[in-house]
Amino acid sequence: MRTIALSLCLCTLLLPACELPSGTRPEEADMFALSGLEAIDMEVLWPVLIQELEKTETGYIIDRDKTSRVTGEFETRWKMELAPYRYEGRRRKILGVAREMPEGSKQFTVRLTIWQQRNADIEDPMDPSRAIWQDVDPDKATVDLLFYRIKQHFPDFRRSSGPAEPR
Repeated sequence: MRTIALSLCLCTLLLPACELPSGTRPEEADMFALSGLEAIDMEVLWPVLIQELEKTETGYIIDRDKTSRVTGEFETRWKMELAPYRYEGRRRKILGVAREMPEGSKQFTVRLTIWQQRNADIEDPMDPSRAIWQDVDPDKATVDLLFYRIKQHFPDFRRSSGPAEPR
C-alpha cells in the first residue's frame, strides 16, 4: 500500500514536468546566414550589428554579459509580449555570431536566429512567473529584415572604391 501511495505522489510530481518547455537553445548550425558581407574589419562591422539589433522599432536589448566583439558572438535579452490567451504570449531573443571568412579576407558571415517561445500556461497567461515556455519556429521575417538593414551599411566597396570613371 505504501508503494502505491509513493508511486502516486511521484506521478503527481512528475506530471507538471511534462509541460515544461523544451528550452533547446539554438546552435550555430540552426542559424540563418548572411554571407559575403564586405567590411574593412570587425571594428567597422560590430557597431553596425549592435545598432541594428537595438533599433527602437525592434525593441531588443543587448545582453552585455553574453556579447563579445572579440569572439564575434552577440545575444539579446528576452523580449516578452504576454497575451490573455494560451499560446498567444511570446518571448523572443536574438542569438548570433559574426566571423571573417577566411581570416584577412574582409569578407564576413553573420549568422543569427530569433529564438522564439510561446506561453502554454492556461491558468494565468498574463503572469510571467507562471509562464510555461515552449519553443516554436524562429521568426524568419525579422531575421530577413535584420539582414537587409545590416547589408544597407555595407555596399560592395569594389564598385565604389577608386575614382569615378570620366564620361
